[in-house]
Amino acid sequence: MIGDPHLIEALFGDNSAIQTLNKSLEGQLLPQIWSQGKITCVVCKPTENIIVGLFHSDHRTAVEHYQWSKKADAMIRLVYTENR
Repeated sequence: MIGDPHLIEALFGDNSAIQTLNKSLEGQLLPQIWSQGKITCVVCKPTENIIVGLFHSDHRTAVEHYQWSKKADAMIRLVYTENR
């Protein structure tokens, strides 16, 4: 299984969890990073109506997580911008 089921459930488990996540992203710098154990989730919001969660278990420092998340967010935004 990819990802920690508890982290996946907490962020994307059902409509209520997704709505809560969406509200928590309002006014925040994106992407946001959540970690639980060895699993990290980078949450991007390429459009107003889409939230993307990228789960990984790579061993990175906080700075490496931040740099990777910014690159991933930029690529996701580009894909959604090109496909509009």
